[in-house]
Amino acid sequence: MVGDSLSVGLAAAMSRSSPETVRGYGVVSSGLSRVMPVDWQVRIRAVVATHPSSVVVLVGMNDTPDATYRQRVADFLAPVTEARIPLTVIAVPQTADAVRIDALNRILAQAASDIGARFVPLPRFPRAERTRDGIHFTPCGYAHLARVVLAAP
Repeated sequence: MVGDSLSVGLAAAMSRSSPETVRGYGVVSSGLSRVMPVDWQVRIRAVVATHPSSVVVLVGMNDTPDATYRQRVADFLAPVTEARIPLTVIAVPQTADAVRIDALNRILAQAASDIGARFVPLPRFPRAERTRDGIHFTPCGYAHLARVVLAAP
């Protein structure tokens, strides 16, 4: 599981819900379109070097849907597909900023389609499953998110 702070919570929930080993490589307060101390190319190549059976990506909540983001998504996913590792890209969960989130998800869905990766769209989650910030999830919300991801075709 690789991505922003949402991936951290999802990795923990999936590790409790899945019989497979789930390793989290998420970074809190990060994103692909921001200038960050995180070198995402180094991080994703390190994940690929562990020879995982699959890679799951959840990133975008802190990003801006523009040409820079589009290119960084493609660059970020490329090492996984080059290594022929099955890849799942999860949609950014909806928030009050629906226009931005929809644009991010169109970019993620297209990037996944372009490389033959699986894209998992997400339903709207009940407000009770989100924390006060309206972005992150409660433990029950992360468990619900994990069930959605694990059940996706």
